[in-house]
Amino acid sequence: MSRTEIPQRLFLLSVAFLIAYLSHQPSLKQPMELFLHQDKVFHMVEFGVLGLALVLNADLFGKKRRHLRMVSAGVIWAVLDEIHQSFVVGRDSSLQDIMADTAGILLAVWFFSRVFLKIKKSRSVT
Repeated sequence: MSRTEIPQRLFLLSVAFLIAYLSHQPSLKQPMELFLHQDKVFHMVEFGVLGLALVLNADLFGKKRRHLRMVSAGVIWAVLDEIHQSFVVGRDSSLQDIMADTAGILLAVWFFSRVFLKIKKSRSVT
């Protein structure tokens, strides 16, 4: 395992466990509601960070269909998260939350894969 892989793996595990920890809280109040369905934005951001962590650990997903595997892993975590929430008193689970989670994962995997590819290309040119 290389020097950079250890922090990347720890970041992925930390994000996954943070999501599980937050889901286990009986009630999470939004700081203030600015607009309708604001919680969906929080879901997208939360799972966007998971998408970033997955991209940083892309080597775990092989070379063939890497992006599909990363997105699939994130969506599976989102579904498990919603199932878990359905058992937590004061929390609920919904398909809309899974859709927001999936959107965050998709956007993050797409965006960060492109960013890191550009960085890698620019380093190989110099």
